[in-house]
Amino acid sequence: MRLADRTALVTGTSRGLGLEIARLFAAEGARVLCHARTREAAVAAAEAVGGEPVWGDLSTQEGVLETAALAVAAAPELHVLVHNAGIGSPGSIEEHSREQFDRVMAVNAAAPLFLTQALLGPLRAAWNSYVVSVMEISSDEVSGSDTEGGTGSCRGKG
Repeated sequence: MRLADRTALVTGTSRGLGLEIARLFAAEGARVLCHARTREAAVAAAEAVGGEPVWGDLSTQEGVLETAALAVAAAPELHVLVHNAGIGSPGSIEEHSREQFDRVMAVNAAAPLFLTQALLGPLRAAWNSYVVSVMEISSDEVSGSDTEGGTGSCRGKG
């Protein structure tokens, strides 16, 4: 097993790619800390992959610090940190509010930075550690037209 004796924290494991990353890491022998926004979702993900739950709402600094505190308590050494958690904001460009934008930026851009900062101790204690950021790029028509030459927008995940 390639990840035996290694600990990984994967954010956004409540479904989709994050859950599959956690499942693959566990299959390779890693001890996996499964993060989700709520305790209930983190416990469900951890049970699904044989990992340990870590939770916190990454759209707030308090949630980032809660996530980090739980991870540090569970793992004094952290070998892999996977920033997978990410959100989008549905609707047309005319419908987007400043609050929606701020929440997307908090989860997709600020949380990876500040969670990494909060976990520097366990990452450095592992000596040979990795930080991975998962990005999802999709393009939507801003012009509202399906004709050639429309303008696209991109949003990031993780």
